[in-house]
Amino acid sequence: MFVFTRRSTLPVLSLVPGAVVRFQAERVTLWPVSTTQATMLTVESLPAGGYGVLAKTEEGHTTLLAHYPSRRTARHQLRRLAGGSPGRWRRPLGGAALAALLLFLVWFLFFVPSGPLPDRAPPSGPTGRPPVGATDPAPTSVPPALVPPAVPSDDGPAFVDDPVERVREAPAAPE
Repeated sequence: MFVFTRRSTLPVLSLVPGAVVRFQAERVTLWPVSTTQATMLTVESLPAGGYGVLAKTEEGHTTLLAHYPSRRTARHQLRRLAGGSPGRWRRPLGGAALAALLLFLVWFLFFVPSGPLPDRAPPSGPTGRPPVGATDPAPTSVPPALVPPAVPSDDGPAFVDDPVERVREAPAAPE
């Protein structure tokens, strides 16, 4: 069994009771959030490059919580922090599609009959012979035309196992 994992060096933000937590490279950073003061989290471009998730208080104090290379990643972390990510249905849907594909493959390989179809097979009794009075599903009105075997001409090339050539080449019996 194979397990695919993706480890990212980007920080992951989580909201816990009374604080914002950043997980990055086996480090946990905790920023306490005041219950009396409003804190606003925003995504803004940074002068050093990239985008950051910033926490701004009413007093004007700004704290950089995490730094990301793209705006999309920063916004995704902010939505994840708020608890509502629009792509939450993708992972279960992908897993269900993969499971359905696997079940279809198992069904197709092991449970699909590979012999003649039962509705087209002639009915047979316990002895393996068709019962008396059973009709043949093939039409019996026109018998198949027999095709005579092709006989090579004497002046043409003979086949390797041609009996006519063997008789012709056999030595005559002494008298």
